[in-house]
Amino acid sequence: MIADSSHIQRYLKETYGFDLDKYLTTEQKAIAEAFRRMTEEHLYWIGVYNRFVDHIGKPFMMKAMFDGMPIEQTEAIFTVLQENAKKEMHGHGIGRHTQADIYAFGKADLDAISDYLGTKDYFFGDELTSIDVTIAPVVAGLILTPIDTEIALYARTKANLVAYIERFDLAVFGK
Repeated sequence: MIADSSHIQRYLKETYGFDLDKYLTTEQKAIAEAFRRMTEEHLYWIGVYNRFVDHIGKPFMMKAMFDGMPIEQTEAIFTVLQENAKKEMHGHGIGRHTQADIYAFGKADLDAISDYLGTKDYFFGDELTSIDVTIAPVVAGLILTPIDTEIALYARTKANLVAYIERFDLAVFGK
């Protein structure tokens, strides 16, 4: 219904007085905005590439999306989805690069997130903020989805990110 995390955040604040970032400094909010844009406008697309373009992702996506449907239909549908993803990625710009470059960009994004997170429980310390709600699902899509692409395997080598996703899931979903 509300198609952007910053709009969702504003809606929650204005409608319910719910502000995950009420204790952040101006500097922390600026850092969060930069990481939010990197995650939503860059790393997200690398996750799309991981699932829909890299051939290693296809078996998982076929099973996750179409399990039980006739293979002839699923192949045709997946081909359309894959072509749409490629077209959107090309328009975005990231789809104009080689797989090696795309995954190198993703590794740099993961390194930046991992390096900033360090040994903290959450991005800015002991409490969840909106940037955690933005970053965790995108990173979890690489770490937890059983697709063994180069970028997913790399994400899983980041012990602090793996632990971060586990903490986030426990805090948000109780599991």
